[in-house]
Parts: sequence; C-alpha cells; structure tokens
Amino acid sequence: MQTNQPWDHPSFWPYIARCILRGFHLPASSFMRTLTDHPHQPISKLAAILHHHLSTYPRSHQTTQYPLESQFIQAHRSWLSRLRAEVSAFLGGREKGSWLEEEGVKKGKWQRWEDGFRVVIDLMEGKADAILEQAADWREAVGAWGVLVDVQLKRDDLPYVFLWIGFCHD
Repeated sequence: MQTNQPWDHPSFWPYIARCILRGFHLPASSFMRTLTDHPHQPISKLAAILHHHLSTYPRSHQTTQYPLESQFIQAHRSWLSRLRAEVSAFLGGREKGSWLEEEGVKKGKWQRWEDGFRVVIDLMEGKADAILEQAADWREAVGAWGVLVDVQLKRDDLPYVFLWIGFCHD
C-alpha cells in the first residue's frame, strides 16, 4: 500500500477492518493515523479520534495493567464509553449519510469514506452484525467475538457462540 496517499488504495478500508477483526489494533491505528493528514477536516478529525481509541484498546493479556479480570472488564467498559461519547460528539446528531458533508458540496461525495468509517466504528463497538458481515469465515468470526463483542468470553461459552454465529449465518 505504498502510495502518496494510502487512503486512495482500494484495500485501505478492508485492511483496517481485517486488522481490527484479528485483534491487530496497533497496525489498524497506524493506518488510521495516516488519515489525520487528510485535507478534508472532518475526515482527519474522525480519524484522530479512532486512531487514539485503537491505540488504547484494552486487552486481557495486559496483566500488568489489569491484574484482575474485573479491572480489565471495567477498563474495557470505560474505553467503550469514551469511544461512543467522542464519536457521538463528533457527529453532533448528523444522520447517517451526512457525517462528512460540508456546505455547498454535492451530497454523497463522501459516502465511500463514511461507509469505511462506519465499518471501523461498528467493529470497534463490537456490533455483532458488523463482525459477522466482515468476517471471512466462522473462525475469524469466533476470534473477533472474543476480542470485540464478548471480552469476558470463556472456553465454556464457545458452544453458545458457535450456535449464535451459525444461526446468524444461515
């Protein structure tokens, strides 16, 4: 993806989505950071918000930061609340389809961008439908489920997750 503007590459948004699904939040954050240089101010601003949250995503394996499971769960809830609050404040009540619009510019010009951002935000928020839609197969869906949807997932919960994913994919 070596171009002057990486966001012009057709694999830009799918790559970020794939990284998030697979738990590679720092590479996704790096690519999101490239958008902070975008000339359209709303894109660079939203990218900065998402870059920050991707780079600070709490992970259960960070045992020095979260020695107790309850500390990790609370950190994830706080992270998710901050993400939602910042995205909501950025959107300022704008409806879907007008997130990045500006005065005097043809409507729909930024739709592709909004679609890319929407996928990233939905994945970061752990929306089950987005995960099932973006996952390449059931393995990726199950892995993403434990990282994004149910961060408290235990081995004993897997049969229920398999059933749910199988039910939704049929």
